[in-house]
Amino acid sequence: MAPPKRRASSLAPPLRRSRRLQETPQPPPQQLGRGLSIMSTDTETPEKWKTLAGAAKVRTARYRPEKRPHENLLQPSLDAFVDWLPEGGRESVARDINDAKIDEELHDVFMNLFTGLAIPMKAHSRTSSVTESPCLKRLRQVEIVASCLDEPQPRDHQFKDLCLQRDNYRCIATGQMDTGHWDKTGRPDGVLHAPTNGAHESRKNAASAWRVLYTCFPGVRRAALSPDTINSESNGLTLVSSYHEQFGSFQLAFKPVEYSTDLDQKDQDNKYEVKTYTRFPPYLRPTLPQSGFIELKKSNDAQNLQLPNQYYLDCHWRLAEVLNASGMGEVIDRNLQRWEALKGTCHLLREDGSTDIDSLLRAALWAHVIG
Repeated sequence: MAPPKRRASSLAPPLRRSRRLQETPQPPPQQLGRGLSIMSTDTETPEKWKTLAGAAKVRTARYRPEKRPHENLLQPSLDAFVDWLPEGGRESVARDINDAKIDEELHDVFMNLFTGLAIPMKAHSRTSSVTESPCLKRLRQVEIVASCLDEPQPRDHQFKDLCLQRDNYRCIATGQMDTGHWDKTGRPDGVLHAPTNGAHESRKNAASAWRVLYTCFPGVRRAALSPDTINSESNGLTLVSSYHEQFGSFQLAFKPVEYSTDLDQKDQDNKYEVKTYTRFPPYLRPTLPQSGFIELKKSNDAQNLQLPNQYYLDCHWRLAEVLNASGMGEVIDRNLQRWEALKGTCHLLREDGSTDIDSLLRAALWAHVIG
């Protein structure tokens, strides 16, 4: 095994913000100067990884609060990324943490992950607040990736139909038949049915967000997920609407039981452990498989279609662990809900001047950044 390549130096310092705008609750900044080490995904031996991860956690524990945005999430979030990212991604984050000589640089590493990965994936945003790396040694590689990622993505109306056909018109978690298919087959008695949706395992975001995703999850890049393939049936699965909502909010995930080295998935063991988290609704638990596992199979008339990609489901599960362990998911949800509650009042300014303009602006900034 060749020795790991030395990672290129990190990025320039971020733009400074006024003290007033750093007060909580604070929307994420729209630009960051310092980012992750793009494409630096060299792995380490188990012993070297243990040392690298330990040093990264010691570094995050040394962080001292300075009223920077969302700094209360910094240590649990960075520790969660180190704990839950796959090989290649975890090393990249740990090296960036260890390379942060001052707390401001460490905060930049955290914010790049928060705004470039956690927010786009959690909130299904259309844009990312991460800027491209100015590191000259990485520039050519970044431009090559960007040329593939910046293309607009047309809507594929066949996505749900292909997922339904492959999954035998049933929810992969509950086994309930899609209501539309139940109607078409004459509404058979004794068949449980419910509306279903085709759930994307990974979402379309700006090129900069894809680069962060590729850095943290090298397997996703190797499996060739891109804006051009986002609506492939291999990036989707059929779920009843209530489960679709929980899957999208990272309260439901499917952890691969075994990994296949065959990216075509011809010999892959498609067995998954069903994972739920704190905010998963109790009323849905009785409908989960009693075994705690599911096995994905193609229907007899869909043998030419691809099963959900194991790397994508692994990415979704690991992000669910990070978002729930760190508290980032709740912060994002809370700010989105706050904006939804406030935006209906934006056109109603009180004559006595008591309208909370500051809260409206902060919530609007969050919505603008998230998409």
